[in-house]
Amino acid sequence: MPLSEFIKLSIGRMATGRPMKAKIIEKHGKKEFAVIPYKDFLRLQEEIEDYHDLRDLRRAKADPKNRQGRPLDLVATTLKLKRKS
Repeated sequence: MPLSEFIKLSIGRMATGRPMKAKIIEKHGKKEFAVIPYKDFLRLQEEIEDYHDLRDLRRAKADPKNRQGRPLDLVATTLKLKRKS
């Protein structure tokens, strides 16, 4: 789903199920700006970040080079991690 479509869906509803309240400001009879409560802005910003994270995860999972696992010892050595005794 494109980000613009995701934003339209997010603006239309909130986690509480109620629609977002926006004040529309017009200029020369055309809608120019939408002013939303700060709480709604923070929620929308978080949802957009979650969307980007999910999109990146799906891309990584679809990449053939990420399909084969790696042994834990190899990962630990690569990251220079030490095992607990």
